[in-house]
Amino acid sequence: MKVICVSNPIRKQTFTVGKWYDSKDSLYHHRATPGYIFVKGNNGLWAYMNRKYFRTVEELREEKLKELGI
Repeated sequence: MKVICVSNPIRKQTFTVGKWYDSKDSLYHHRATPGYIFVKGNNGLWAYMNRKYFRTVEELREEKLKELGI
């Protein structure tokens, strides 16, 4: 799944706001915690990140439709 970084107060070097990244749902990992996903960062390594810092294409679409009142 592809996600876009929308905020990153913690790992500024690893993730760039506005850039798309490959991700995996945390449910595929033994440390699965609701609200977290694995994201492949700029450095090529996978990081366990809070979901609130990323959006999917579908989520962006829904947010835009709400903004437009549709």
